[in-house]
Amino acid sequence: MIRFSSIYHLQDKYLIKHLSKEIRKLSEKEIYKENYALLLSVPGIGTLTAMIILTELGNIKRFKNLDTLCSYVGLVPMTNSTGENERTGDITVRRNKILRTAIIESSWIAIRHDPVFISTEKYTSISIQKYTILIN
Repeated sequence: MIRFSSIYHLQDKYLIKHLSKEIRKLSEKEIYKENYALLLSVPGIGTLTAMIILTELGNIKRFKNLDTLCSYVGLVPMTNSTGENERTGDITVRRNKILRTAIIESSWIAIRHDPVFISTEKYTSISIQKYTILIN
């Protein structure tokens, strides 16, 4: 007897396989081909993340500098300034949700699997509150 959860699991598996094929086809298009290959050389970035970065960013030349790109992705701290006081907080809530999530998850994969990040001689890990900072 086949349970409904098994049927849904098979449908999900088929859908994932189909979408993976479509993403690979998209990556072979001339517009993405060169940058896709470059992104795959970055530790932690696979097919899906590379294509998320390429499709979500579009033309990277539209960003004036690295700061505007980081702001678009949502990798900048919140700031609050009043008079002489200026405080910075956690990363901003304004973001491209899909892109920021993909980049953060890829960085965790790189930290776990890339020998450069695993090496305790090269990096020291310090826990501050709920965040971990890698110090070179």
